[in-house]
Amino acid sequence: MAPNPPPDPVPPASAGGRFSDEPTASPNDSWKEAIASVIERIGEIREYASYYVAAQTDSIKTKATWIAIYIGLGVVAAVIAIAALATLGVLLISGIAGGLGELFGRAWLGHLVTAVGLLALFGIGTWVGLKVLRSSLKRKLMAKYEQRHQEQRRRYGSDVGQRAAEREHAQPDQA
Repeated sequence: MAPNPPPDPVPPASAGGRFSDEPTASPNDSWKEAIASVIERIGEIREYASYYVAAQTDSIKTKATWIAIYIGLGVVAAVIAIAALATLGVLLISGIAGGLGELFGRAWLGHLVTAVGLLALFGIGTWVGLKVLRSSLKRKLMAKYEQRHQEQRRRYGSDVGQRAAEREHAQPDQA
């Protein structure tokens, strides 16, 4: 097998160009080639943009899927936790009632005392909780309006309560 000869450094005269006998490409041909190249580049850019948008869309869909999966797992865990707490509560109350039944010598009495005792505890707890909540809300409202009164006195020299008292003293009783 014969080795390939090295390429000729000087192109043959038939290759076209300035020293060729063949006509060179016209300016219109190069303009058409440039437009074709631009159109090809626009198509390439459109493909890359479409690829980017598809990748971003898929990323968002994947994140949404994982969020939904985690929400589902959280719901399942919450259901399991609630069921476990309910079971623990039933076992605790049943144990208390059984223990009191053994202590009193009658099972029904243990159940009755346990039920009445728990109802009393829940009632007292609810009553105390509501009183604490009511006083807390009242304290916050009083502080809010006291702060507004201070702001009114600072800005206008008196507050709404003082103005109402002045007006009441200025008008004679119309009874």
